[in-house]
Amino acid sequence: DVGLRSRPPGPVAVPDPGHDHADDRGRGWARAVALLASVAAAQVGQTGLAWVLFGYGMIAWLVIGSIILGRLFFGPRLPEALVPTLAIQVAPGAVASLAWFSLDGGRIDTVARLLAGYGVLMVVAQVRLLPAFLRLRFSGAFWAFAFSWTPSPRWACTGRRRRRRRRAGARRGHA
Repeated sequence: DVGLRSRPPGPVAVPDPGHDHADDRGRGWARAVALLASVAAAQVGQTGLAWVLFGYGMIAWLVIGSIILGRLFFGPRLPEALVPTLAIQVAPGAVASLAWFSLDGGRIDTVARLLAGYGVLMVVAQVRLLPAFLRLRFSGAFWAFAFSWTPSPRWACTGRRRRRRRRAGARRGHA
């Protein structure tokens, strides 16, 4: 069962044959591009542009993420071919964290903790979906794992490295 609530058997439990699912793919690119561009802009010193792109990426994430979750809760089940694309839900939290670290000087503050909490929640959701992923035949939709899981270890390592530097500085008597 791939869904966030149990569904009764019958017409609700199968994809709507009249719905063209081709338009369900590719809508999330704006949030990823904006957040990645925010990281790049911050790294080349374009801080104002980086903040604008970060804001755009966060708004796109909120809007598109809400649409996706609404469809998962209240819409028909995803067609089997699109189930692997659920893995992409791990990416926004990790990429937004990288963008935040680039903009905020790498400090672990409330926003960084909120993004980390969301990232952990999405990883736990992916673990819950693992049996569904394993039942599927491999297809091109599994590309979603590559993009979503690439920034996650980098984000975790960045946060860990920042904490280690902060503790080392505190031991030497620095703020």
